[in-house]
Amino acid sequence: MRFIFVICIILALFGCHKKNKIINTIPNESWVEEIESEVEPEKQLDMLKPISDVKFPGIEQAVIYFDFDRAEIRADQVAVLDMFSVEANRSPTRPIKIEGYCCPIGTEIYNYRLGLCRGKAVSAYLSQYIKNPIEIISYGERNLVTDNPEKYFLNRRVLVYGNGKK
Repeated sequence: MRFIFVICIILALFGCHKKNKIINTIPNESWVEEIESEVEPEKQLDMLKPISDVKFPGIEQAVIYFDFDRAEIRADQVAVLDMFSVEANRSPTRPIKIEGYCCPIGTEIYNYRLGLCRGKAVSAYLSQYIKNPIEIISYGERNLVTDNPEKYFLNRRVLVYGNGKK
């Protein structure tokens, strides 16, 4: 029993990547046509709305995408977090909810931890610019956007909500 406790402590302390490195990646935009062909035409306009058009009371919502098996914030996602932090600063006492997700590749425990690391990376970035209380939750591989292996990149995400609500 003591051995299991020690292992849990070690995993908790050293499980997440400690780097807050921002990697420079250029997203592949060819997937947009593939997704649009699978979505009903009346919903396509909603998908194409910029995040700034999706309003919540006081603070917006943001979706941050990650590379496979990585918890570092991609360079192309920094602008989304910056826009969110501007809105969050308008209501600095309202809580922020961060939800980490993964694709179903890997074990459930590994994906839970990776989702948590992704949430912590977003929290660390936002904490540099906002003073709002932040709650981090990992859903791992639950609540998939798609089951299609070719589009698993859509599952590798963190959702950030203002007011701690969806």
